[in-house]
Amino acid sequence: GTTFAANGWTAVNSGSGNQWFCSNFVASAGAQSAYVSSTATGTSNNYSNWSFSNATRVQHFYRNVNFPAGETSITLNFKWRCNGQSGSDDIKVFLVPTTTTPVAGTALPGANQVAGPYSGQSSYQTVSVTLSAALAGTTQRLVFSWRNNNDFSGSNPAGSFDEISLTSCTPPSVS
Repeated sequence: GTTFAANGWTAVNSGSGNQWFCSNFVASAGAQSAYVSSTATGTSNNYSNWSFSNATRVQHFYRNVNFPAGETSITLNFKWRCNGQSGSDDIKVFLVPTTTTPVAGTALPGANQVAGPYSGQSSYQTVSVTLSAALAGTTQRLVFSWRNNNDFSGSNPAGSFDEISLTSCTPPSVS
């Protein structure tokens, strides 16, 4: 689909720009990607690194994930790109309880971060993250976040994710 909702995701954007979009505009190899754009229609993967509101921008997209009971190997794979300003304009990945609803403008707790921060790359990079087997039998909220501060530094492109997948398996049976 061409929207977050059509793909089972929820976007949490504020009206202050640098919002998440879903389309094939900057897809790596997938049919759609998620990317930040400073335009109201998502026609660029550039971001505005300064605003009159002097506000740090934090935007999210997320979905709930059911981790099957008994799984011992859980892996999150994705591609990312984000040039940004090192240390302050970046993308991150979180797993939070389903009782946590991401809010635009508010960063998630660092204790729930499972990947990132990522910045300093204008071409797609591949990541594979081994998640804790303790997640088996639970439902968690998988959240992808963009953050940029409010100064004139930083380089485009803004954050982008593509080819997101979760795989898991049970231990082999012993006869």
